[in-house]
Amino acid sequence: MTGRLMELDAKDGSLQVHYSERLVLLLREVRLLTELGFPIPTKIKKVSETGAKFYRYGVMLQQVANFYNSMTYQIIDSQKPMLLDAALMFEEVVKQPSKASGGAGNSVTWSNEAEIERFTKRVQEAADQLMLENRRLRKVHQSLSEQTSQLMSVDLLRTRGAWKEKMDHFRRTMESVCVSREPQAVRPWKVHWDYQLY
Repeated sequence: MTGRLMELDAKDGSLQVHYSERLVLLLREVRLLTELGFPIPTKIKKVSETGAKFYRYGVMLQQVANFYNSMTYQIIDSQKPMLLDAALMFEEVVKQPSKASGGAGNSVTWSNEAEIERFTKRVQEAADQLMLENRRLRKVHQSLSEQTSQLMSVDLLRTRGAWKEKMDHFRRTMESVCVSREPQAVRPWKVHWDYQLY
């Protein structure tokens, strides 16, 4: 096994893991043939052992790549600017793997298990942070959606106080997210909710 672990495709921006599916197939076949009692040639056994040693890293990195490649479908459009910093941090870890793994040089390859382990851990941490932030923002968005529905059911003429109280809660919820972010990052999200409310 040689080459970089993973990289961003310059054409479509997708994240690709360089762990051969053919190697996974070889691992399965060697395991099956061994269980059936067939002798395995030494050269194939050696390749299989090397592939098995790095298989778990390949699986972990593929899970991260799948998450990243499907992320655009999970992010609410008006919240994309709010996730930009976390997404850029994740991409930096992928683009600068030697920084992430604490190694020297400009890339992490399949030849150094300790470097691979550090890189995989760092990539997973960055992906978890991005995923956690997206979930948190989606949860707040859902909460605001429910609060908006409640506002629509309040009779403004008869129960102005109740409407005002619900509206104040809505504003506090929104402000709790906006306070720690750049104003230009939250602007599309605020505009979205302005349209929903008015």
